[in-house]
Amino acid sequence: MGFSSYTSLAMPSLRRRPELWTLALILGGTLFRLAAGWQVGLGYGESYYFSGVIRPALSYFDHPPLTFWAGWLSVKLLGVGPLALRLPFILMFAGTCWLTFACARRLYNSWSGFYAVLLLNLSAVFTWSSGTFIQPDGPLMLFWMACFYCLIRILLDQARVRPLPWWSAAGGLLGLAMLAKYHAVFIPLGVFVFILTRPDQRRILATPGPYLALGLALLISSPVLIWNHEHGWISFLYQAGRGAENSGIRLDWLGRQILGQALSLLPWIFLPLAYEFYRTVRSGPRESRSWLAACLAFWPIFIFTAVSAYAPIGYHFHWQAPGWLTLFPLLGARTEEVFRSGPASQERWVRRWLWGSAIFTCLALALVFSQAKYGWATPAIKRLAPAQATADPTLELLDWGPLEKALEERGLLGRKDLFLFSNRWFSCGKIDYALKGRMPVVCFSHKDPRNFAFYDRPDNWMGRDGVLVVFEPYVYQPLVDYHIYFNKIEPLGQVGITRRGRVDLVLHLYYCRGLKKHYALPY
Repeated sequence: MGFSSYTSLAMPSLRRRPELWTLALILGGTLFRLAAGWQVGLGYGESYYFSGVIRPALSYFDHPPLTFWAGWLSVKLLGVGPLALRLPFILMFAGTCWLTFACARRLYNSWSGFYAVLLLNLSAVFTWSSGTFIQPDGPLMLFWMACFYCLIRILLDQARVRPLPWWSAAGGLLGLAMLAKYHAVFIPLGVFVFILTRPDQRRILATPGPYLALGLALLISSPVLIWNHEHGWISFLYQAGRGAENSGIRLDWLGRQILGQALSLLPWIFLPLAYEFYRTVRSGPRESRSWLAACLAFWPIFIFTAVSAYAPIGYHFHWQAPGWLTLFPLLGARTEEVFRSGPASQERWVRRWLWGSAIFTCLALALVFSQAKYGWATPAIKRLAPAQATADPTLELLDWGPLEKALEERGLLGRKDLFLFSNRWFSCGKIDYALKGRMPVVCFSHKDPRNFAFYDRPDNWMGRDGVLVVFEPYVYQPLVDYHIYFNKIEPLGQVGITRRGRVDLVLHLYYCRGLKKHYALPY
């Protein structure tokens, strides 16, 4: 059969150039993400991260600092705007794609790398969330796959490499991954399991390489350790506590978590990935290439899925993503094998699977981004769910830019004696981004102010006036809760957030006179 199988996906003159096809795929995906990142506003999480971007620190409450540092550098170079903030993360995903290709090529062959990248770009959680938006997963995935590549060279190409330079590179990249997200701790755990389960590898534990790598990783990630030491290890305690809370065995939560992973990857990609994972684990360590990938993938997939059976971790289906990412070279190799030597009927099925996945993902992304930009489906959504003010999930991609003009019209913008506040961390992030950091923003939340508990505290504003900003349907409860903290609360009117001339979101403003009582924040 040979390379003739690739004619449905490649021009004849380029059949033997998977590197070019991979680069073209990465370039096309990057251009699409740049266009999308330029057109739509920041989501809740992105606006929240912007608040950290304009307040640089050694580290932060709920995440290590690399995401914020990357945003800070981009803002310094390009100014404030959705594309400027997202650009580093879009470029990081392009790098992640190429590293996925490089890992698959090193493990198998170049066409395996092409199919791994193709499938990665067709899976929703990667191409949509991690590949486009401001997320700690962006730098984590980049350095995770770069570290994976180094480990392939060290553990599988031992006869052809000098180990210490590669161990040093792996340690440096692990340190950068640890600066991105705490998930990086699963990398050395996976490597340790791989070495223990392969008798031919155990001698590595008697060499200086692994310890050099761990030392470099700790040194590079030391800002996280220093910040946590200064703040009572609060970040580690918070993240560990999310998985330590026990609500009893909840099989419905476990089912929701598995289904959520399937939907976030897309079921027709999730199932083949899961099958390749199962095949590799069942076969055990005798096939070193797939076993190394499985060892790195196992811990994030297993731990966060298992935790969901008893802890209320909610809808965090992306927590297992680094594990699934590591398995794409295996699925790429399986796809390449079918095209190279599989029966004609299987080849036709796989070709339809790839084309169907590509058409679905492209159409779905076009629909979602156009809805976020133009709101064409909002009237229908409101008719279907009239009681749900936030039934349209793309509402969170609306920037609250009109808030700045509303404050200016009321003579409040830029007042040094005035602070703005809200009752949710993501609302505070939206306010911060709307005002581009021109006024102090405080989060009045007893339960979950996140980083805002460390930026500024309500007590610093005792006796001063504040402006409360809330949006429907979260209006009534704050007015009840906050009356005891201020001398008087007066309505300032509403601000409409429009999309194509239609008001799709309403902000409510209240002038709160004289903070008179201590407001206790957690942590």
